[in-house]
Parts: sequence; structure tokens; C-alpha cells
Amino acid sequence: MAALKSGDDIGVIIRCHYEIESAARHTLGVLSSNRSSDIKLNYLGQVLDGLNLLGVSTASLAPSRCLNKFRNKIAHHGQDSIDNSFINEYTTLTKSVHRDFRDDITLVFSDQNLGLNKRYSEASNREKCVVATWYNLMLILAFAAAKTLAAQSGAK
Repeated sequence: MAALKSGDDIGVIIRCHYEIESAARHTLGVLSSNRSSDIKLNYLGQVLDGLNLLGVSTASLAPSRCLNKFRNKIAHHGQDSIDNSFINEYTTLTKSVHRDFRDDITLVFSDQNLGLNKRYSEASNREKCVVATWYNLMLILAFAAAKTLAAQSGAK
């Protein structure tokens, strides 16, 4: 929700990147049984590489790599807005790993300061970025949840 409230495109990308990186670091810790803390991983790309080495598919990580690449354009190359080419690529990659993610899904969010009720296809680029990121967060965290549940069921 914080990303949706951001006043500019840069803030949206930074917040979405932060959330993906936090989820990826958590998942890497779970999948590596916390051995990943022994390795210096400074960048999201390195964390995603670690997840890939531990069995997370390249396709599952592709949307997060796309977001990371765009965030780097903002940080290092002066990009200052979420353009259609990024959103189209990010949306396409997200759809490729989430069959329920479609242009006709309806977005409904409500809190004291923000209300949103529209189809994904009608959303702004900021809104599309945030929603695609939510889907990708769920995917990354699902790998951690699956390992945790497998460990719990194996311990019984």
C-alpha cells in the first residue's frame, strides 16, 4: 500500500524494489537454512542468482529481474518515470508465471487515504507496477512457505 501512496514514479519503483528484495532475502534464508548469511550479497541480482542456484526457476525470477533492471535505470541512468515499455515487459513476465494475472482482473483497495476500484487494463503505470509486484511477492514468498511446510510435515 505504501507504494501506491508514493507521490512519484521513482518512489513507487524504489518501494516495489525494496519489497521484492526483502522477500527474496527472506526466501533465500529459508531455502539455504540461513547459510546465505555467510555470503556477502549486496545486490538484488545476487540474491536472485542465489535463489536460482537453490532451485527457483529462471522464469519465476524473471519479473523480479525486470524490476531490478528498471530500478537500476532510475538509480544509475536518470530514468525518472515508469514508461510503457517497462510496464509492458513487467506485465508480460508476470503473466507468464501467474495464470490468474490478467488485464481484466479488478483491483479493489481501500483505506482512509486511498481508494481504487478499476480493471488492471485501466490502471496507471504506477498502479500496474504495484499490483504486478504484489503478485511477484506472493510467488517469491511461496517458495519459502513451501519449504517451511515441507519441513513441518517431515518433522511429524
